[in-house]
Amino acid sequence: MDKTYLKSAYILSVYDYKEFEKLFLGEFLSGVVIDDETFRFRPFEQVVTPQL
Repeated sequence: MDKTYLKSAYILSVYDYKEFEKLFLGEFLSGVVIDDETFRFRPFEQVVTPQL
């Protein structure tokens, strides 16, 4: 299985507020590529996944 290696990676939770109600929109993985065995990303490229 090919892997993508990230640095400064974190999970970002996104919320919106509508009429004083906090609405959960989703979670995303973000980070900077150090190495990518899949050849989809270049080194030092910032990536954000689709919703987890």
